[in-house]
Amino acid sequence: MLLKDKKSIFNYILYFVNSLLVAFTYILLQRRITSTEIEGRLFTNLRFVFFLGIFVCSFLIFMICEIGEKHSKIEVKVKKIASHPMFTITFAVTVFRQIVRWYFLNYTIYYDTKTYTNYNFNIFKGETDIFRTPGYPYFLKIIKKITRLFVKNTSTLDSVFYSVVAIIQSFLSIACVILIYLIARKIFKNKTVALVTAAFYGILPCVFNYDTCILTESISFFCMVLFIYLVFLFIENPKIYKAVVLGLFAFVMIMVRPTFIYVLPILAVFFIARFIFESKDRKKCIAGFLSVVFSGLLLLGYCGLNYKNYDYFSISSVSVTVNRLKIVMDNHWQKNKDYEEISNYINSQMKVTDPNYWIPNIIEKLPGVYSYQEIDDYVNDCISKHKKEFSEYNFEKAKSISNLPIAIQYSAYKTIYKDTAVSKRLDWFNSTSFSITFIQSMLLVLFSLVFAFVVLIRRKKICWQVVGLSAIIFSHIFVSVYGSMAEFARLSSMAIPAIVLLVFYFVDLFVSRLKGRKIDGKYYSKISFKKEVEQ
Repeated sequence: MLLKDKKSIFNYILYFVNSLLVAFTYILLQRRITSTEIEGRLFTNLRFVFFLGIFVCSFLIFMICEIGEKHSKIEVKVKKIASHPMFTITFAVTVFRQIVRWYFLNYTIYYDTKTYTNYNFNIFKGETDIFRTPGYPYFLKIIKKITRLFVKNTSTLDSVFYSVVAIIQSFLSIACVILIYLIARKIFKNKTVALVTAAFYGILPCVFNYDTCILTESISFFCMVLFIYLVFLFIENPKIYKAVVLGLFAFVMIMVRPTFIYVLPILAVFFIARFIFESKDRKKCIAGFLSVVFSGLLLLGYCGLNYKNYDYFSISSVSVTVNRLKIVMDNHWQKNKDYEEISNYINSQMKVTDPNYWIPNIIEKLPGVYSYQEIDDYVNDCISKHKKEFSEYNFEKAKSISNLPIAIQYSAYKTIYKDTAVSKRLDWFNSTSFSITFIQSMLLVLFSLVFAFVVLIRRKKICWQVVGLSAIIFSHIFVSVYGSMAEFARLSSMAIPAIVLLVFYFVDLFVSRLKGRKIDGKYYSKISFKKEVEQ
């Protein structure tokens, strides 16, 4: 009998719902592509085959699993996937995102976009860009080469290329929803809370609105979520290859976004701490620490290439040449007797340039007159002469943004929806769906560390998940705010996955206490100061 029991009926209904969601997702995607004035053949044919193939094959295997008596491993796995709640959540999130995105442009380009799309350096030949690391530009280059194979009309190539980038970033963003669930299942006790966590993360506009932006944010979200997943994958079942991959992936993250530089010291401390408190994992920790050192050496090698090409030993000059130089100019600290020539040049340019255009008209032209190292030395000297003012500036900066939300809307509306009731409702949803501020994020970190300290004192155990997520949140926000001059919410947004996981971790803790479960196991690391005697 096809419908053998209640569970079989439930699975069949669930799969039917999933099938409808797949079909609805395809319709939305198809409608979105054909509504634009670009060549849609690339998407139409491939998407139709992709969605139809998945639907037909999985449905047939599902039916075979229901009817047949013997099940192969593949059939069982497909059946589990097809009837898993995350399958439903994933497609429901995709449908939700497509509905919201209907009101926004297919892609949004910004001032910084050209610095990534026009990247013409070959890292393998020792060529570097002093402003941009090669991670995201190479990602774009690969997509553009593939796009050229399908688009013959050069006049529409850029439009198709940007649309393809947005679509691929959207798929990677959906993959993050699944990864968030997998992470939650490793550190939570309640499956339902893990599902809610994934669904909540999936519908956050402050996460998926970056998918259509031709900037590093969307890929950075993916890197952050994947990094957290790899960390907990190692903690769950330590292996040497996992430790090595984790250390090397840190270098990849930095090449995508230099802000991720804090990942290296966090990993180094992580492996050292586990080496001290977990004797059976020491070989793995040594391997992991060595991989971190190797990534550090690769990073120094990259800095060496910048020194060779630009006489400037750094990952990127954005932090000093753009951000800190503008801080000096905004605060009128540019007068410096020790660097009189540079000081006079900048001062003369400032008199004839609108402050809103200091970056393109002064900061980008200055390296053509003076070397990056000269500018770096000049900026650092200006700040050193105004230490008190610089400290006050940073304090005021932190104070001014403390009540600002981390979550912001960044993609652009279609012209017909700008300043309409629809855009206002979407802006309201974006601001209220995840309205956590910078100060609330820091309070969450403080509360979490106090919690971890209590666990350490009372249980003599280290709560890795709480300490690790707190370290990521604090480090990312601190580096983003300290090293930047504006757009703090956008730069700090990569802390959102860790914030969501940490908040729902405590929700899971509360739910478990209500159910009368012992708070142990997944909540606290098995690592202790003393080797526990097995009961």
